[in-house]
Amino acid sequence: MGINISKLKELRKAKGLSLAYVSDFLGFSTQQGYYYKEAGLRGISAEELGKLATLYGVSVEALYKDDGQQAS
Repeated sequence: MGINISKLKELRKAKGLSLAYVSDFLGFSTQQGYYYKEAGLRGISAEELGKLATLYGVSVEALYKDDGQQAS
């Protein structure tokens, strides 16, 4: 079970946040810092995942793929 990259993008757009804003929020000096992670080109650390969950108002678990299983 991996991180749901498309969900990260959906949540960012739903909140009306730019790549630049999220990059800055995570402490990157340029928007490419987060772009590469959201595009699946770089890994996301546990610390970054926790910050993103807080920013998007979801649990960390909600950012993972569910492999087709429905939450109960």
